[in-house]
Amino acid sequence: PILRVGDRASVFDDGLTRELAGAAQRLAKTLPKDFRWQRKLMDGGTCEGTAYQACGYRTAALCVPLLNYHNMGPSGRVRAEAIDLSDLTNLARWMAFWVMSGAETVSLRKKMNSLYAAWKPRKLEGGLARDS
Repeated sequence: PILRVGDRASVFDDGLTRELAGAAQRLAKTLPKDFRWQRKLMDGGTCEGTAYQACGYRTAALCVPLLNYHNMGPSGRVRAEAIDLSDLTNLARWMAFWVMSGAETVSLRKKMNSLYAAWKPRKLEGGLARDS
Protein backbone atom coordinates (compact mmCIF):
# COMPACT_ATOMS: atom_id res chain seq x y z
CA PRO A 1 0.00 0.00 0.00
CA ILE A 2 0.97 3.62 -0.52
CA LEU A 3 0.88 6.53 1.89
CA ARG A 4 -0.25 9.22 -0.52
CA VAL A 5 1.32 12.50 0.61
CA GLY A 6 -0.63 14.51 -1.93
CA ASP A 7 -1.87 14.75 -5.49
CA ARG A 8 -1.47 17.07 -8.44
CA ALA A 9 -3.42 19.87 -6.72
CA SER A 10 -2.34 19.72 -3.06
CA VAL A 11 -0.15 18.21 -0.37
CA PHE A 12 -2.05 16.53 2.46
CA ASP A 13 -1.91 17.17 6.21
CA ASP A 14 1.63 16.86 7.52
CA GLY A 15 0.67 15.63 10.99
CA LEU A 16 -1.69 12.90 9.81
CA THR A 17 0.76 11.83 7.12
CA ARG A 18 3.57 11.50 9.69
CA GLU A 19 1.23 9.63 12.04
CA LEU A 20 0.37 7.08 9.34
CA ALA A 21 4.04 6.78 8.36
CA GLY A 22 4.98 6.15 11.99
CA ALA A 23 2.38 3.40 12.24
CA ALA A 24 3.70 1.83 9.02
CA GLN A 25 7.29 1.94 10.30
CA ARG A 26 6.30 0.26 13.57
CA LEU A 27 4.21 -2.35 11.74
CA ALA A 28 7.10 -3.09 9.36
CA LYS A 29 9.28 -3.83 12.41
CA THR A 30 6.57 -6.11 13.80
CA LEU A 31 6.10 -7.96 10.47
CA PRO A 32 9.46 -7.51 8.70
CA LYS A 33 8.86 -10.19 6.07
CA ASP A 34 5.17 -9.59 5.49
CA PHE A 35 4.55 -5.83 5.53
CA ARG A 36 5.91 -3.46 2.91
CA TRP A 37 4.71 0.05 2.16
CA GLN A 38 5.59 3.15 0.13
CA ARG A 39 5.34 6.91 0.62
CA LYS A 40 4.61 8.77 -2.63
CA LEU A 41 3.30 11.98 -4.12
CA MET A 42 0.65 10.71 -6.54
CA ASP A 43 0.72 13.65 -8.93
CA GLY A 44 -1.12 12.12 -11.87
CA GLY A 45 -4.42 13.74 -10.97
CA THR A 46 -6.58 15.14 -8.20
CA CYS A 47 -8.41 12.92 -5.70
CA GLU A 48 -11.15 13.44 -3.15
CA GLY A 49 -8.50 14.19 -0.51
CA THR A 50 -7.95 17.60 -2.07
CA ALA A 51 -11.67 18.31 -1.97
CA TYR A 52 -11.86 17.41 1.72
CA GLN A 53 -8.82 19.53 2.46
CA ALA A 54 -10.26 22.48 0.53
CA CYS A 55 -13.31 22.26 2.81
CA GLY A 56 -11.13 22.54 5.91
CA TYR A 57 -10.77 18.88 6.91
CA ARG A 58 -7.38 17.49 7.91
CA THR A 59 -6.62 14.98 5.19
CA ALA A 60 -4.32 12.01 4.74
CA ALA A 61 -4.64 9.29 2.12
CA LEU A 62 -3.74 5.69 1.50
CA CYS A 63 -4.08 3.80 -1.76
CA VAL A 64 -2.98 0.62 -3.48
CA PRO A 65 -1.16 0.34 -6.83
CA LEU A 66 -3.42 -0.37 -9.78
CA LEU A 67 -2.85 -2.48 -12.84
CA ASN A 68 -4.58 -0.89 -15.85
CA TYR A 69 -5.07 2.50 -14.18
CA HIS A 70 -8.36 4.06 -15.36
CA ASN A 71 -9.01 0.92 -17.41
CA MET A 72 -6.15 1.66 -19.80
CA GLY A 73 -4.45 -1.56 -20.84
CA PRO A 74 -1.53 -2.18 -23.18
CA SER A 75 -1.74 -0.56 -26.63
CA GLY A 76 -4.65 1.63 -25.53
CA ARG A 77 -7.03 -1.30 -25.10
CA VAL A 78 -9.69 -1.21 -22.39
CA ARG A 79 -8.81 -3.56 -19.53
CA ALA A 80 -10.22 -4.07 -16.05
CA GLU A 81 -8.36 -2.42 -13.20
CA ALA A 82 -6.74 -4.91 -10.85
CA ILE A 83 -4.80 -4.87 -7.59
CA ASP A 84 -2.53 -7.31 -5.82
CA LEU A 85 -4.50 -8.80 -2.92
CA SER A 86 -1.42 -8.68 -0.71
CA ASP A 87 -1.48 -4.88 -1.09
CA LEU A 88 -5.11 -4.84 0.04
CA THR A 89 -4.29 -7.14 2.96
CA ASN A 90 -1.42 -4.90 4.03
CA LEU A 91 -3.61 -1.81 3.71
CA ALA A 92 -6.13 -3.41 6.09
CA ARG A 93 -3.31 -4.43 8.48
CA TRP A 94 -1.95 -0.89 8.41
CA MET A 95 -5.31 0.71 9.18
CA ALA A 96 -6.08 -1.76 11.98
CA PHE A 97 -2.61 -1.29 13.48
CA TRP A 98 -2.93 2.52 13.30
CA VAL A 99 -6.34 2.51 14.98
CA MET A 100 -5.38 -0.01 17.66
CA SER A 101 -1.98 1.48 18.51
CA GLY A 102 -3.06 5.12 18.72
CA ALA A 103 -1.02 8.12 17.71
CA GLU A 104 2.60 7.77 18.75
CA THR A 105 4.03 10.46 16.52
CA VAL A 106 5.94 13.24 18.22
CA SER A 107 5.04 16.66 16.84
CA LEU A 108 7.45 17.86 14.19
CA ARG A 109 8.24 20.99 16.23
CA LYS A 110 9.19 18.88 19.29
CA LYS A 111 11.31 16.59 17.13
CA MET A 112 13.10 19.51 15.47
CA ASN A 113 13.67 21.18 18.85
CA SER A 114 15.20 18.02 20.30
CA LEU A 115 17.44 17.58 17.23
CA TYR A 116 18.58 21.20 17.52
CA ALA A 117 19.21 20.85 21.26
CA ALA A 118 21.40 17.81 20.59
CA TRP A 119 23.27 19.57 17.76
CA LYS A 120 23.69 23.20 18.84
CA PRO A 121 27.24 24.28 19.54
CA ARG A 122 28.33 23.95 23.14
CA LYS A 123 30.76 26.28 24.88
CA LEU A 124 34.07 24.79 25.87
CA GLU A 125 36.57 26.01 28.44
CA GLY A 126 38.06 29.29 27.31
CA GLY A 127 34.83 30.40 25.61
CA LEU A 128 35.35 28.45 22.40
CA ALA A 129 32.41 26.73 20.72
CA ARG A 130 32.49 23.40 18.97
CA ASP A 131 30.08 21.57 16.69
CA SER A 132 28.72 18.29 18.00
